[in-house]
Amino acid sequence: MKAKKHADAGVAPAGDLLDRIYDAVGDAQRWECALSEIASWIGVTGSMYCLLETRHGRPSIRSLHSAGYAESARTAYAQQGHFADPHMPIGIATPASKWFFGQDHFDPRFVETDPFFREIMRPLGIRWVAGSRLWEGAGETACLAFHKSADGTPFSDLDRTRLGALTPELRRMSRLHERLTAEGAEARLGIEAMNRLAIGVAVLAGDGRILFSNASADLFFGLRNVFDATAAHRAAPRNARCRRSFAQAVRDAADIGTSASLTIVDEHGRFAAHAMALPMPATSRWNTHWQQPLAMLVIHPPQTQRLSTETLHALFDLSAAESRLANALLAGRTMRSYAEERGLSIETMRTQLKSILAKTSTRSQSQLIATLMTLPATWLTSR
Repeated sequence: MKAKKHADAGVAPAGDLLDRIYDAVGDAQRWECALSEIASWIGVTGSMYCLLETRHGRPSIRSLHSAGYAESARTAYAQQGHFADPHMPIGIATPASKWFFGQDHFDPRFVETDPFFREIMRPLGIRWVAGSRLWEGAGETACLAFHKSADGTPFSDLDRTRLGALTPELRRMSRLHERLTAEGAEARLGIEAMNRLAIGVAVLAGDGRILFSNASADLFFGLRNVFDATAAHRAAPRNARCRRSFAQAVRDAADIGTSASLTIVDEHGRFAAHAMALPMPATSRWNTHWQQPLAMLVIHPPQTQRLSTETLHALFDLSAAESRLANALLAGRTMRSYAEERGLSIETMRTQLKSILAKTSTRSQSQLIATLMTLPATWLTSR
């Protein structure tokens, strides 16, 4: 009976109000609607939520949402007004999740003479203020305030009880919102950095579905003489033999956890690029999100891949001729075309390749290329 009486008194927030609050967690566009409904339920004229930066002395506003105010008033408060707001130091001093009420601190004489009340609050028609720091983190704190007009009544005991009942929900909503905002900013920064890479990077499901690709990978997948345009959202080379080896390498990387180097060719069998299929770490958030093992595809533009003779000699004791052949293979050249260019026999090339494989402790041409591709990027030079 006591719980029912409590609810009948209008103290506990209704389910639809809580829905509006949590709708705003992942969508900042819904903050004004949520704040408006909260303000209506409490019986106030306006509300304001802000994230304060507190690392460098006086607090500064990092983000701000409000309801019941013109855009110009919100902007003015965010830029300068909060520095003079006498409620701000009281709110900072009040323990997190506790509410303070301006009526308990500022008497009519103070309100009449204080510049902030006189120049900012009064023109906006605001008189009564209730505020709380919902939570405090490292160098930041989230604040929420509700306002009543000058012709309204001060915050009553029922108002205070309602705010207390709503505080856990508001606190949870605020923390979730700020966490998602921070993670979203990190993700956008990471994608921006990835899109600046000349190397193509893509995350694939075991069946070849493209879950993520940076700008360079998008350009490569867009080569219609290399990839099948009808394979929507799947990486599928047009060349049948290449398609089989590509699909197998991606499946093995995702399901077995093995890495493989790939030579991707166009529909006529001409070299297009080198690639590596790598398993995503078991602890990757990608795997957790998609609830399945995934593979990462790294596509190396052949025009930018070259290792100096000095580097190859220092690492593997390759001769100058062997270094030239190794770089030709890394660039996607065939043994025959390179032999013709150099005016050498194919047998000579095979002898050099055998020596290179022995010195690099690799067993095949594809394993050799994979070894060279995994060398630090600082050892690669432009042609």
